[in-house]
Amino acid sequence: MKKWTVFLSSALLVFVCVFAKEDRAAAQAKTLAQMKGKTSAAEAPLPMVDKEKIRAHVKYLSSDELEGRGTGQRGGDMAADYIGKQFAS
Repeated sequence: MKKWTVFLSSALLVFVCVFAKEDRAAAQAKTLAQMKGKTSAAEAPLPMVDKEKIRAHVKYLSSDELEGRGTGQRGGDMAADYIGKQFAS
């Protein structure tokens, strides 16, 4: 019984490894195909970074209003809600 369990476990591991490698290769091929159809990364426009927006986010997240932002504390929950709303918007 142990031999069959070891054999089946090994076979399953090999099966998973082979298909994971094929999926990775397919994903790389897809990415390369997409890159060939677009302009190069050097020619693509970069998104604008607003220093004042970043400064405002950091200022709020580091403010005394958030009470230290410890895990399980009110300030930590407020910071997590703020970050979640920013990602959602």
